[in-house]
Amino acid sequence: MRKRLTGLVLLTFIGGCNTHTEVPVSETYESALARTSALPAVAPESAQESAAIARLQDFLAAMSADGIRADIRNVYAQNVFFNDTLKTVVGVDALEEYLLETVQRTSFVRVRFDDVVRSGHDYYLRWFMEYQSDRINDGAVVSSIGMSQIRFDDSGKVVLHQDYWDSTGGLFERAPVVGWLLRKIKARL
Repeated sequence: MRKRLTGLVLLTFIGGCNTHTEVPVSETYESALARTSALPAVAPESAQESAAIARLQDFLAAMSADGIRADIRNVYAQNVFFNDTLKTVVGVDALEEYLLETVQRTSFVRVRFDDVVRSGHDYYLRWFMEYQSDRINDGAVVSSIGMSQIRFDDSGKVVLHQDYWDSTGGLFERAPVVGWLLRKIKARL
């Protein structure tokens, strides 16, 4: 009973420390899939398709505030749906704000792409990510693997970006307090 009470107090404390107010998202993954499935897309195996994939990979390979500001509208469509398992945003302006906040909290973010597979209108990019932040993992470099589902419009801009990765192992387990709690829970499984 005491362990449960301690856990409840800890979770309440952690939740109470969150001062960021979440803005409701106007679109879900399922509705974004439906909306973007009706859009014209880049032609498979075309030069435009290759350029769109390369543009996205270059953008994400070594994100920086200057790079985000300069290139985001060349990579992402105005009404993009983006979810990285931590946050969902709709619209290129909201995505720009989120990515700028992300890189400002890190010393660097690097993504290496290992494979790209197309299935219908969707592209699946398998990646390896490294980042460093003084706030996480005592400032040591953190790495994670994942995959992104991408849809391009007919101009080669991303209209849907859905990430699939282990945010627990890649982020939360390395955070102070929360990380300790998650490691304890995993050890008991």
